[in-house]
Amino acid sequence: MNEGTHHWLHQRITAIVNLPLMLWLVWSVARMTGWSHAEFTGWLAVPLHAGLMILAVLSVFYHAALGAQVIIDDYVHNETCKKIKLAGVKLFFIAAAAACIFSVLKISTGG
Repeated sequence: MNEGTHHWLHQRITAIVNLPLMLWLVWSVARMTGWSHAEFTGWLAVPLHAGLMILAVLSVFYHAALGAQVIIDDYVHNETCKKIKLAGVKLFFIAAAAACIFSVLKISTGG
């Protein structure tokens, strides 16, 4: 499988995975109206909720990184600039996902 096909397939898979995860997240957040901080942290302390939240973070950030790569590939024509921008985008999404996962783990473990 060449790189373009691989990229396209990963983008479609993450889009499909994101659908039930986002439905779960929207449904969950809609039920939280009026919740206190303690109620929210108690909810996130449930291993299923923390696990689904981490899966959502990973899938959404990976999907976003793939989309940003397509935009850079299509609209940045200078190869040096393209490489720098692609590296920056990857670093940004890795750092953002790591921060989110750290936060979920910290909240869910009561830290």
